[in-house]
Amino acid sequence: MTVAAFSFLGIVLFMIHEFDEIIFVRAWIKACKDSRNVSDIWNRSGDKVYPSTAALALMIAEEFILLSILFGLCILFEWPEFAAGIIIAYALHLFGHLAEAAKSKRWSPGAPTAAATLPLIAVLILMLAAANPFDPLRILPAAVLTALILLFNIIMLHKAAPRMQKFIDSVYN
Repeated sequence: MTVAAFSFLGIVLFMIHEFDEIIFVRAWIKACKDSRNVSDIWNRSGDKVYPSTAALALMIAEEFILLSILFGLCILFEWPEFAAGIIIAYALHLFGHLAEAAKSKRWSPGAPTAAATLPLIAVLILMLAAANPFDPLRILPAAVLTALILLFNIIMLHKAAPRMQKFIDSVYN
């Protein structure tokens, strides 16, 4: 599998998962409003704290652009290890969705697609490694670096969510 094909399929799986979150997060917050088995972000004041659907979509659009740039660099410079590192960092966050579902004893936004895409991600990584022999130890620094970039990015996006909402609200006013 080429780095380009891997990157394309990786970003497709990312977007399928993100659509799951965009579509179902509001219904989840409403359904779990008083549940003690759900993380605080989802209940109690979750509806007031968690970004609107539009702001969430804007945040995911920014993540999509960032991942597209990172994968574009992987394609341009033929970096299969870095491409695998990006997908591994992304896969790690999928385990968080599965942990949330286990804790709440029901599916949460992103958990069904996490369960469905994790095996596909494993197959993609194996196919990439088979076609592009590389040192697996070189993936670890790429995965750690990507995880740190994505973690920093998501923290900044959540901090910027109120400003994003003001921007969204002002576009047609």
